Amino acid sequence: QHPANSSTMVEIDGKLMMKVSAIGAAGYSAQLLGMPKTAKELYWTDKVAYSEPTVRFMGHALAGGALVCAGAASAPTKASLQGAAAWWLTAPLMMGVQCKAGEFKTEMAVANTVTCGAIGVG
Repeated sequence: QHPANSSTMVEIDGKLMMKVSAIGAAGYSAQLLGMPKTAKELYWTDKVAYSEPTVRFMGHALAGGALVCAGAASAPTKASLQGAAAWWLTAPLMMGVQCKAGEFKTEMAVANTVTCGAIGVG
């Protein structure tokens, strides 16, 4: 039985949250850097022209985010946790805009929104 003032939500330690954020970003980064053409075909529609430099640059940006999160994981601050949450929770907005424009695949936006939401809310 839960105490009267407890929440039914599971609280995740800030260190773990930053590690999860780093691993999530590293996973996306590996896709974009390691297999840019496959990643483009996986996420974006044919309406978006393939550009290896652009896809790889996005992978580089995600790698940087992963490194920042990993670096903050040993002693996360409230600001670093809020920044990571904002990063993950705004990604679905970008995917939504791209879906509306017919540029991002809807099924991938749904799957990624679940992933981003879980990490961002965590």
